[in-house]
Amino acid sequence: MILERVGRKVKNTDVSTENRKQKRKKQLADIAASIDSIMLYRNIPRRYLHCSLANFRIVDGSTGKAHAACQEYIENHQEGEGLFLHGLNGTGKTHLAVAVMRELCLKGQLNWYFIKSPRLLMTIREAFKKSLSNSESNLIDRFVDYDYLIIDELGVEKVSDWTLQTLYLIIDGRSDRLRSTIITSNFSLQGIEDEVDPRLASRIAGMSKELLELTCDDWRLKKK
Repeated sequence: MILERVGRKVKNTDVSTENRKQKRKKQLADIAASIDSIMLYRNIPRRYLHCSLANFRIVDGSTGKAHAACQEYIENHQEGEGLFLHGLNGTGKTHLAVAVMRELCLKGQLNWYFIKSPRLLMTIREAFKKSLSNSESNLIDRFVDYDYLIIDELGVEKVSDWTLQTLYLIIDGRSDRLRSTIITSNFSLQGIEDEVDPRLASRIAGMSKELLELTCDDWRLKKK
């Protein structure tokens, strides 16, 4: 009787495991079928919907290194680890950030968001101006709690005590809660330390699996 019960339990476990595998397979198939809609819902601009690692232009050593590092990140990163991509305009920073998130989404990561740094701050400031109860704090918590957050163009916002405090609360909060953050910026980490805030630079350094510099020419200008 004991052996029979054990046998039934093992059999039921096998069936349960197979059911989970089938559900997971269907979930990933559904994500793949509606990936563009998901990307739009998560605030990816239409201009970047096409971005993938497959169509990223490798034009020099820095773009090749960044591409390889992003591929490695998709396959292997620890909880809370992010990426910091910096370089001049038109070097492919946002393309790579979106491409990474596309691949992670296809692997089943759905709790994420994309936002440009000035828009992030504007959204929170508008809530503050409306004087809604706890609205500013709730928004900050929302951006802290995404499993993955892409902050695009960090450093282009006008620097003030309020912007620095808000950015610090978000980035430091994400660091404390082991949330992964992908950041693009025209500033290097040293530039963020000198021109924005040393505390932000320190947190970004500690949170990032890779600090990636893209040094190629602006491909948008070359295309024109």
